[in-house]
Amino acid sequence: HSFPYVPVTEKTWSVFAFVALLPCIFIRTLKIVSKLSQLCSLVHFVIIFVVITYCLTQMHQWSWAKFRLSLEFEDFLVSVGVIIFSYTSQIFLPTLEGNMKNPGEFRCMLNWTHFFACILKTTFALTAFLTWGEKTKEVITDNLPSFLETLVNLCLLTKALLSYPLPFFAATDIVYSCISKDNNSNYRSPLLALTLRGSFLLLTLLMAMFTPHFALLMG
Repeated sequence: HSFPYVPVTEKTWSVFAFVALLPCIFIRTLKIVSKLSQLCSLVHFVIIFVVITYCLTQMHQWSWAKFRLSLEFEDFLVSVGVIIFSYTSQIFLPTLEGNMKNPGEFRCMLNWTHFFACILKTTFALTAFLTWGEKTKEVITDNLPSFLETLVNLCLLTKALLSYPLPFFAATDIVYSCISKDNNSNYRSPLLALTLRGSFLLLTLLMAMFTPHFALLMG
């Protein structure tokens, strides 16, 4: 629904994404993944910058009366759960730690990245709410003017494609390690690794095409 003026179905978009991600099956080292992740982070910052900058240009319409700070324990627990779940890094952190040059710095890196992510998310949410109030939509780009909406949606598409290699590499690396831990040379063949990655990519396509509300499931 990000590009409603393009006469393409959701399943067709899934196939396009599958084709764009095919090179992932040839990724063998975390160095390539780290470069793609850096580009992903850069695109993410562009998105945040565009949205927050637009919100700041509408500062004259802000009303702090819309913002009421109240704390209900049950709502707070739900909010914390949603925020923690939105950090979709948990699934590939073990692989990331295992491939670091200095694994001892892992905890420090984790603390700082989560701290800055929390600051960015809070700032992003607050400026958006002050700008649109109760009219803030579930998908924030729907609140933007059409030209900015298209720009941000293109950035989101790029970000989604660039963010895939890291969890993909982590998942395939874990499964491949489990298969080849017996040191059997047959299980360590490049062909098996290629087949495993291709199977994971195909599984992603099938889930995207046939799982209801897949986009919501993936956050």
